[in-house]
Amino acid sequence: MTKHRDFGIPPGGTSGSHQPLTTLVGPIASSELDFLVLDFETANGRRASACALGIAAVANGSIIHSASVLIDPEDYFSPINIGIHGIQPADVAGTMTFPEVWRAIDPIARRTTLVAHNAPFDSGVLTGSLARYGIHDPQYRWQCTLKLSRRLWPMAPNHRLDTLCSIHGIPLRHHDAQSDAYAAACLLLLLEKAQ
Repeated sequence: MTKHRDFGIPPGGTSGSHQPLTTLVGPIASSELDFLVLDFETANGRRASACALGIAAVANGSIIHSASVLIDPEDYFSPINIGIHGIQPADVAGTMTFPEVWRAIDPIARRTTLVAHNAPFDSGVLTGSLARYGIHDPQYRWQCTLKLSRRLWPMAPNHRLDTLCSIHGIPLRHHDAQSDAYAAACLLLLLEKAQ
């Protein structure tokens, strides 16, 4: 596993690539993590319409892995959402559904704290998706870098992910699930130092 000590764009594909689950979770399947940062993109306004998931794993104060996977939302795509993340229905044709993806993530998620920038959105996507597919929700532990940044960096012009990344020199391809997760992990490490 490569430790990412700088704020470079994470290696690997983008949300638009067909990444196998072994690429997504294989490198961290048995790792003890400090945090697992998640970023969902959705096909439409429904929370239970995940079409991409990006992750960034933090262990011993370093980002040790980041990846993303496309998800077949089994739902329609809103032009508004396509305009935000650029994922088209054709991009998810033949990809895994949420239950297939989450089956691989769940054992890791249960043993660490999940993190997102604006965690109420991402936790809402997760909770809604679990409910939609009748999957037990074990009530994962969450931390929010948006909430933490508002408390620790009150003088920032705003606390959007792209604004904070610009301030702190973190490269970002906004609304690319892997890039968003990696950037939120970089912010988390900075925020932890600021506490």
